[in-house]
Amino acid sequence: MTISVNSGQWIKSMLDGDEPIIATMTSDVDIDMHDFENVESGGVAFNVVAEIPGTDPDAQAMLIAAHYDAFYRSALDNTGAAAQLMTIAKAMMRSGTRFERSVIFLASCGEEYGYADTEYSYLAGAWWAATVTHASTAADPHERWTGPDGRLGLFLNLEESPQIGAPLTAAATPDLMPWIVSLGQEWDGALLPNGFVKHEPYSVWQDGATFTFAGISTVVTVAEQEDYQANQNHTTADDVALIDYAYLDNLVKFYGRVLVSASTGIAPHDLSPGRAAGLPRARSAAGRARSRPFDRDDADGCLGSLSGSDSGVRAAKGRHPPGALVRGESPIERDPVALASEPLRDRCV
Repeated sequence: MTISVNSGQWIKSMLDGDEPIIATMTSDVDIDMHDFENVESGGVAFNVVAEIPGTDPDAQAMLIAAHYDAFYRSALDNTGAAAQLMTIAKAMMRSGTRFERSVIFLASCGEEYGYADTEYSYLAGAWWAATVTHASTAADPHERWTGPDGRLGLFLNLEESPQIGAPLTAAATPDLMPWIVSLGQEWDGALLPNGFVKHEPYSVWQDGATFTFAGISTVVTVAEQEDYQANQNHTTADDVALIDYAYLDNLVKFYGRVLVSASTGIAPHDLSPGRAAGLPRARSAAGRARSRPFDRDDADGCLGSLSGSDSGVRAAKGRHPPGALVRGESPIERDPVALASEPLRDRCV
């Protein structure tokens, strides 16, 4: 059972009195927990991974993600962000946009709830991706996101957005904070009509933390009001009445510009000997990368081409377009004790 913070505080205040409190809770919901001895019984969740290849096969990739599991209606946490993730992928495929760096899309599961009977049950899907299916131990080098030879240069995690009237708030690892702040300030008032807010310290209550611990530079963004966590988060009040659909469309365009900037030189964040001095695409004095067929001026035509009415859950419908590799990966199909020694095979979806 989950309740809002304010409701929890009210219950605690009732318990502070001298008189005993009698409460009754009833539920007509039947729950079947996952049986590790019978994996077909249910309770299995999947990470969904897709990749749009870049034009430079040697450049480190950009990972953009949003978790799709949720409590109740979950308009902000995290359906709105998942819709943005799918719309960015849809726009890139429809427009034929390719960056120098590959863009990997991750719709993660188990962010809210992963394994039972553990003290830390959240972030299970991201943990599985970073430490099992896409760790340095992955058999296919192309699937190695983390570790000394990992492909990732940057991770952008989309969370809890876009609430009506809420500014875009960004937290980041220290190396990326100046960069994301500069982009937020640049588009403040245009694509970000409610303003941009820098948040510190960096939070570990989101999927980005798992990749940060694995050595990946990370940015996480939210667009929620200050009272959202206390009143609506993880309750039935987190519904579509909170969503600003025009704002959702603008955020898709903003993240398009984030990807443009990241692909023109802000990543790879690979400072290993001999690598940093010979980056194939250096930024010019004007800030624009050399030898690029696609730059900031093109963003409106590709990632900003979708109207607000077309942005959202409908982006998930239809067949997967040619050129995008899509698959499912399950972090909750085997006993956690055996995870490190026996990585689960990818499954088609």
